[in-house]
Amino acid sequence: MAEERVEIGSYCLISWNVGIADSDFHPLDPEARRQDALALAPYYSKQPPRPAIRTKPVRIADNVWIGMGAVILKGVTIGENSVVAAGAIVTKDVPPNCVVAGNPATIVKHL
Repeated sequence: MAEERVEIGSYCLISWNVGIADSDFHPLDPEARRQDALALAPYYSKQPPRPAIRTKPVRIADNVWIGMGAVILKGVTIGENSVVAAGAIVTKDVPPNCVVAGNPATIVKHL
């Protein structure tokens, strides 16, 4: 899901149940979350404006493989030819030609 921008290169393999997010989707501040819920509620007659949400683009380079159930968080760049293991939670950039796994994802192999 993208609030602003998610770039996916050529020849990428993205398995099922993968989450890619360029934002937190909802504010962290409790009052702002309440306002966000009201802004999104279709039954609420006086919908306030939605609070600003911080976004950072996600960039997935060419020939990347992302395994099932992985999550790619906002602001992450995944380098060319890299592999994201199933279930990995990617919170930081992944260099080219690497395999990452775990929560948070760390480099487990250089290709």
